Amino acid sequence: MFDLLRELATRRQLKCSACSASTRLRLRFNLALGVKHPVMTVQACFVPKNPETWRYEKKQVDVVFYPFLVVGKRHGRDDALWIPYWHRNGGRLKPGQFAPFMDQPLFDDLLKQARRRGYLKGKTRGLLVSRMVGI
Repeated sequence: MFDLLRELATRRQLKCSACSASTRLRLRFNLALGVKHPVMTVQACFVPKNPETWRYEKKQVDVVFYPFLVVGKRHGRDDALWIPYWHRNGGRLKPGQFAPFMDQPLFDDLLKQARRRGYLKGKTRGLLVSRMVGI
């Protein structure tokens, strides 16, 4: 999934490996608690151009953090956001344990609340989401 999302983020369009026709990515989430409409068709994907990197001294490896913002149309509902992430520890790629998946209006509401209280205004390091989703 990492390679597929990274390709989508850089090329902005996926191609069929057999015939080179444009194709769409459809994701089905295994959601708990009876959540309905677990399918999303991806419209766009974003990954930082310069991912955050740090040295994990205990293991003597460099770690690279790759967060993605996946924007899509949730089947039967609103536009939605999925925010998965991976770490590369040395040469090993490891998916993050949690990846929020929510309708865009819910996410918009959270950003508006934070901004009303004086947070996330202007150029905030690490939060370019507002520009990506058109807030």
